[in-house]
Amino acid sequence: KSIKNKIKNKFFERTFINSKSNELYNKFDSLNHLVYLKYGNNPVGKGEELKKVRAQKIEILKKYKSNYYALKLLYTLSRNKTTEQDINELITIYDSLDYVIKNSPEGIQLYTKLTNTFKLAEGNILASQVPLYNSQGQVFMINNVAYKLNLIAFSAVWCGPCKKKIPLLKQMYNKYKTNGLEVYYINLDNDDAEWKKMINSYGMKWTNLTDKALWRESEFAKDFNIEFIPRYILVDDKGKIIYNSVQRKDEDLSVLERVIIQELKTK
Repeated sequence: KSIKNKIKNKFFERTFINSKSNELYNKFDSLNHLVYLKYGNNPVGKGEELKKVRAQKIEILKKYKSNYYALKLLYTLSRNKTTEQDINELITIYDSLDYVIKNSPEGIQLYTKLTNTFKLAEGNILASQVPLYNSQGQVFMINNVAYKLNLIAFSAVWCGPCKKKIPLLKQMYNKYKTNGLEVYYINLDNDDAEWKKMINSYGMKWTNLTDKALWRESEFAKDFNIEFIPRYILVDDKGKIIYNSVQRKDEDLSVLERVIIQELKTK
């Protein structure tokens, strides 16, 4: 007769000695652990539970206004953002932090990230003062897009998923360029030779741009809070953002093509 031993999950025990940071960490970790115990890796029903847990975390953070670790937890919550309302809620908590914490280098960096999160949201005007460079080395400002429709792709030479989308983008470009579509393919990397090699090998005949910086050091990427690639936005001839691949959750870019078709009909 086989005997199955059952091991009950329990929280890790920690000892705290006058540490508000550890206390704050433990409260967040306990909430995360409860969700794991309840759902494990099963996504069914987990989304609603995570929303409730997020609300609980927000309330906890409000009580730690003088703690530096609150900055890290605010950053963590911002990475799991869902709506502009969520981000505005985090900005409100940031504003309530002690002056010294808000104005620390980490605090300023977090504030910039939060306020830039929705610069690429649909309905906003595309704007950046960070210069880009075309393949001839000439300066190009992204504010100067001037076609009927302007598709801006954020990518990098090392990004496999970005490269997989190139054939689809070329297909759209060739189909609609005579109707006023232009593609601005932005490389967030500093390897000039590899970038130009990729342009030639993939036959990219649209406008190719780079800011000559590594993604994590790129002022252009920071300006728009680009934390993952590929990412695509569509801008009209007035600079208004009318499509954002993240907002639309458009993995195969089928929604993008429908928006292009619809916009061209009205122009």
